[in-house]
Amino acid sequence: MLQIYQAKNFEIYHFDLFRIEDEIEALDIGIEEMLYSGGMCFIEWPEKISNLLPDNVIWSYIRTNEDNTRTITVEL
Repeated sequence: MLQIYQAKNFEIYHFDLFRIEDEIEALDIGIEEMLYSGGMCFIEWPEKISNLLPDNVIWSYIRTNEDNTRTITVEL
């Protein structure tokens, strides 16, 4: 559900929120502290906590195409 990596000057948080039920469960694991810690957060299934996300989110989508290639889309 949560992996923390130490970069040179900040922490990187990787959240896989597939199994959480609601935003309260995310708050219980301390997600809000990590989102606003100054670290970098990568979140799978972010729509489950959309009301908790800061304004400066960069959305990225990875889609598998019919020919098994992938298309990456980034929205600022």
